[in-house]
Amino acid sequence: MPLMNNKHALYYQTRKWILAHKLIQPGFSVVAAVSAGRDSCVMLHVLIDLSKELNYSLVVAHFDHQLRKESLAEQQFVQKLALDYGLPFYAGCADPNSIKKGGNVEDAARHARYAFLRKIARQSGAAKIAVAHHAQDQAETVLMHLLRGCGLEGLSAMAADENNIIRPLLSAMPQQLESYCRAYDVAFCVDESNMDTRYLRNHLRLDILPQLLQINPHLLQALTGTADICREENSLLTEYTQAAVAKFWQKDRRFLDKGFFALAPALQRRVVRQVFYQVSSEELSFTQTEAALALKEEQSLSCPKGWLIYRRGALYVGREQPALPQFEEIIKLRVDGAWHDLAGWGWEYLADDLTACSGPENKEEYHIVVPGETIGRLYFRTRREGDAVITFTQEKRRKVKEIFIAAKIPPYLRVGWPLLFAAQEMIWLPGLYKRHYEKKEAALMVKARRKKESLLKN
Repeated sequence: MPLMNNKHALYYQTRKWILAHKLIQPGFSVVAAVSAGRDSCVMLHVLIDLSKELNYSLVVAHFDHQLRKESLAEQQFVQKLALDYGLPFYAGCADPNSIKKGGNVEDAARHARYAFLRKIARQSGAAKIAVAHHAQDQAETVLMHLLRGCGLEGLSAMAADENNIIRPLLSAMPQQLESYCRAYDVAFCVDESNMDTRYLRNHLRLDILPQLLQINPHLLQALTGTADICREENSLLTEYTQAAVAKFWQKDRRFLDKGFFALAPALQRRVVRQVFYQVSSEELSFTQTEAALALKEEQSLSCPKGWLIYRRGALYVGREQPALPQFEEIIKLRVDGAWHDLAGWGWEYLADDLTACSGPENKEEYHIVVPGETIGRLYFRTRREGDAVITFTQEKRRKVKEIFIAAKIPPYLRVGWPLLFAAQEMIWLPGLYKRHYEKKEAALMVKARRKKESLLKN
C-alpha cells in the first residue's frame, strides 16, 4: 500500500504535536496499537510517513478481545496491513471468559489490552506505545468523568504521554481523520459494537454529544482545552503533594505527622490518597478520603482490603490500631536551673530556687512552687491505673483519668503526661492540677513544658 507524496494537514499537525510534547525521540522504536478501526489505521499511516523525517521505527500490535465474531477477520486485516507496510507484526488475544467474569467488561478488556501492549514493547525493545485517541475521545472522557464525579485529576482526562503510552492524534478532530481517510484512501474495518448505545461512551458519542454540539459547536475544543488546563493545574498540585508527603509522612511508622492537618483541605485529600496508595496499593474514593479527614481522636476508618486509617494525634495507615507507647521510668528531680528531657515523653522540666527562676510568665510553661524541704523527695513518672489526687476540700480523691477526660486530653497525650510526686503524694499534673503550699522563704519552683517537636516522632 504505497504512501502518497503530498502531505495532508494532519501530517503537519501530528508532527507539531509529537515535537511539542517530545513523544518520540530519534532512534526510538514505537509499538503502534492498531485495532483495525479508522482511527488506528489513520494513526499508523501518519506515523509511517513521519518516521522518515523523525527517524524512528515502528512495529504493529493487535489485540483480539475475542468478544465479537468479526475479531479474527480484523486481526487478519491488521496482519496484512503490517505486511504491506513491511513492518513487524505481533498479535495477542484475551480469554473472553476471564474478561466477562464479574466487574466491568470494558475495563477488563482495556487492562488486558494494555498488559499485552506493554509486553510487546518489552519484547521488541520499544520505548513508546502509540494509541489512536483523538480530540473527540478526549472530550468524551471529560464528560464521562464529570458524570461519575471527579476532581482535577479526572478532568485532566488523557495526557499526550502517560507512562510511555503516547497519543499522537490527541489534538486531531474527527473531521480531520475522515478527511485524511478520503485523501489517502486508507482502508479500515467498521466495528458494529461502536453503535451499541448500551455502552456509556457510545451513548455519549451518538446521542448526547450531537445535542451538546448544537448548543456549542466548538464543544470539542472547549472540553479538550479544559482538560489541558486541568492537567497543568493538577501537575502543580501533584508537586505540592509530593513535597507535603516528604515533609509529613513517617514511612517507617506509617503515619502522617499532626502538622499535616494545617495543610489546605485540597492538599490534605491528595496527601491521604497518595500515602494510602503507597502503603496498600489501593485507591481511596472521594467519600472514603473525606471520612478519613473527618476522623476524631481514637476513631478509625475501615478501608479496602482490610486496611485501616486511624486518628491518634497523627493519622495512621495500617492493618490494626497502633499501640500506645509505654513509659515506665521514674525520674528524680535535678535542681540546677537547666531544662531536662523527660525520657522521651514529649516534655521537659526545669527546677531551681524560686528567686533564681522567677521572671515574666511564659504561656507555654506550667509551674508549681513547693517547699524547699521537699527537694529530696521529688520525682516524675507517668500515669498508672488508679492514680488520684486530693481535692481542694481535702475530703475525697479524684482520679487522674477523670481529670484528663474533663480536660479533653486524648489518650495518646495522656500516656506521656508527667506527674510530679513528693514521696507517695501526687502534687502536680502540669496545666491540670497542683497542690497549693503555704508560702515559705525556702521555696523551689518547678517548670514543665511540652517539647516543640511532636511526641509521636520520638
